[in-house]
Order: sequence, then C-alpha cells, then structure tokens
Amino acid sequence: MLTGAIADYHFAPTELAKKALAKENIQKNVWVVGNTVVDALLLGLENLKNRKIDFKEEFKYLDFEKPVILITAHRRESFGKPFEDICDAILEIKHFHPKVQFVYPVHFNPNVREVVNRKLAKQEGIFLIEPLDYPRLIWLMEKGNRRRRGRLRVEAVPDGGSAGAPARADPARERPHHVGASLRYGGPRRARREGHGGWRVREI
Repeated sequence: MLTGAIADYHFAPTELAKKALAKENIQKNVWVVGNTVVDALLLGLENLKNRKIDFKEEFKYLDFEKPVILITAHRRESFGKPFEDICDAILEIKHFHPKVQFVYPVHFNPNVREVVNRKLAKQEGIFLIEPLDYPRLIWLMEKGNRRRRGRLRVEAVPDGGSAGAPARADPARERPHHVGASLRYGGPRRARREGHGGWRVREI
C-alpha cells in the first residue's frame, strides 16, 4: 500500500497486520494498538450493561433460546446479481437449518430493498426490519452471540470463537485480520449439485 510506504508512523490493529508491514520492510515506528471499531463495540456493550438497558420487548418476535443470525448486507459492489446470490444463500441456509432465525435490518438503498423484499419478505423465520441504531444493533449482536451464532464481520473478533464471518463471492478481498476465515457462496446451483448448501469455508 502506498500509504504504508510513505507514512512515518504505523498503528497496526493486530500482530498479523504488523507482520504484513514487516514483509514490506516497514519495521520502524510500528505499534500494535488494536481495532478502534472493536474498542467502540466493547465500550458500547459495557455502557448498555452499566445502564441496564434492555431492548428485549422490541425484539419479542425472536426466541433467543434458538439460534439467531444477524445479517447486514448493503455494499455497492454487491448490487445486482451478487445480492440475488446473498438472498439465495439465506434461503438455502434456512432450508438446511429451519430452526435458525434470521434478522436482517434492510438498508434504505432501493438497490438493496427491491431484491431483499422480493426474495425474502414473508418467509417464515426471516425477519426484515428497519435499520437499527448502534445501541440496538450491538445489543442484538450480544444476545445472538450467547449461542455463538452469526454476528457482524469486524465486531465478531473480541471474545474469540465466534461464528461470525464475511460472506463474499471473492474471499480473497476480505481482510484476514478481521476473522481469520471467510465464506464463499457458490450459488444455489452449486449448492444443489454439491449438496453442501453452497458454502465453502476458507481459512486464511
């Protein structure tokens, strides 16, 4: 990266990122400082706990004794066919794991809403909701994580052992220091042909 080559100071989020800099012969003025997004998550969860904030009544349609997968998907690179595949993947997983509950705060962008509503609306166990503010989002993440189920990508890191992982058509584009693995979805045709739900896990 050009920025790394010309910068005087380097604040790496992980040891892995520090090693990546070392491979580029950048070893001076490098500090491992952690990930500020993760820091914000932990601070937010601590704040909810200390203030005894509970949003359970707002999510009373969920049974937290069953698995919960929280979905966020809205990147521009996924508009069109990739979003069709994402929705197909959700339907495939629901078919193979009918007890799993999906909560999807749907982005306001019409490129997202049109596909998601067309494919996932009125599907049993798939809840399409309005975008959440940060306190409600991390509360729902934390509740789902008690059963070690899916969470967001960067925020999946802090406690280790999380089932959260990015879903991408090209896992090589994901940043490995986020989760240490990525998922590749091959689409419903491959799922039916290979009989594994279309998902491949690739360790990084």
